[in-house]
Amino acid sequence: FGDEAPSNRTVYNWFAEFQHGRTFLSDEFREGRPSMSVVATNVDVCEMIERDQHIIYREIQVSLGIDMKAIHTILHDHLNIRKL
Repeated sequence: FGDEAPSNRTVYNWFAEFQHGRTFLSDEFREGRPSMSVVATNVDVCEMIERDQHIIYREIQVSLGIDMKAIHTILHDHLNIRKL
């Protein structure tokens, strides 16, 4: 599948969900407002880190065009990553 294949982490998460009785992969209903566009950026940052665990803030900044504060917030607050 190349670049189109889901990450190992995604497959592990799906496997865990199925073990707990889930029978489909579509999103479940959630209360409240939908998330903001930060979600797409979070995914981009997460994928970059999965591809290169030694990536630095500057490389993420140049690649995605977001500022250092946003990268810090995504890593620490949204993805719970403390060190790169």
